This record gives sequence, structure tokens and C-alpha cells, in this order.
Amino acid sequence: MTATIAAIRRELGHGPLLDRYSGEDGLTGGEGAFLCCSFWLVDALARTGRVDDATELMDQLMDVANDVGLYAEEVDQDADDFLGNIPQGLVHLALINAAVSVREATPA
Repeated sequence: MTATIAAIRRELGHGPLLDRYSGEDGLTGGEGAFLCCSFWLVDALARTGRVDDATELMDQLMDVANDVGLYAEEVDQDADDFLGNIPQGLVHLALINAAVSVREATPA
């Protein structure tokens, strides 16, 4: 799992943000970083015992929210603009799941 996490960060990462995939998809226009993937990475880090890395990434992702704490489906990595649906329920569910995983992995 550790090698998979490293490969995902290397191939799809842009700072704290992750793309959903790479390569040509046949669609016009670009795609931003898919926020669910970033929160899923927090979850994976926590579940593999990398609590400090998970907490650091979670803190960075919390700064991506808008002024009322909501997230869109995607973020333009270059302009820091939200793209896609907002608010995006799946992203918020991924955030909650990541927070629970970090909490459960944190030593008492």
C-alpha cells in the first residue's frame, strides 16, 4: 500500500491536490484536481500509520474550502478556482471519512 500511495502522489499529485487520472480522455477542456482523491489519500495515509502525513495533508486541504467551509467537485490547480458541482456531497463525505480515519489512527 505504501508503494501505491507513493506512486499516486508522484503520478497524480499537485501539492496537496490529486488528479483523478492522467492521460487523454477524449473530452474537450481540462479537468481540475478531484478533491475526493485528495481526501481519500488522507484516509490511506492514516490507515497505513502515517498519521503525521495524514494530518498535514488534511490541514492543507482544509485551507482549500471556501469562506463557508464548502468544497466543489474539483479545483483548478493553477488558479485555485472551484470547478464542477458545488457543494459536492461526495467530497464532504470523503472529508468526514478522512477525519474519522485520522482520529482513529491518532495515538491517545
